Amino acid sequence: MKKFCMIIMLAVCLGSCGEGNPPHGNDNMSILDELRAQKAMWESLGIDHYRYSVVSQWDSVSPEPPSTYVIFPDREPEWMITPEEEAWYARYLPGWDWRNFTPPTISKIFDNIEYSIVDARENEVHEVRYNEKYHYPEYHNMSMKSSKPGEMLAGGWYYLRITAFEDLRE
Repeated sequence: MKKFCMIIMLAVCLGSCGEGNPPHGNDNMSILDELRAQKAMWESLGIDHYRYSVVSQWDSVSPEPPSTYVIFPDREPEWMITPEEEAWYARYLPGWDWRNFTPPTISKIFDNIEYSIVDARENEVHEVRYNEKYHYPEYHNMSMKSSKPGEMLAGGWYYLRITAFEDLRE
């Protein structure tokens, strides 16, 4: 499901992602400012060959198994798919051909998070945590808050967690 969601987010982002600002409140604005600052720090490191794993879940869909991607400086990224992942996709996304999926770079993940914040609905709450050394987003959570203080709405949440990051430059 995360690949499907990332594909949808990527397609929307490619079509309309810009330098906009979130329409609702200062909380998302401060999150967006921090996201842009962290992205600039990530890009200043010039890391163009790396490996990372990602876990995500959308609403009540069963969590996907971790996926590992390798990003190369001079060729297409690779998805190191496992038999567990293949079985998950066969069960939850029958007919989806994972071989046509291009793994996202960390910069594209930044763009997708930015788009989700810029395009946020009024009741969306975003949380992003960053790796202290490399500045990539280790965790992004989006949830829908209720008009009742402290209550979150069912059927409207998503998270993405990046783990096992490895800089493969020599």
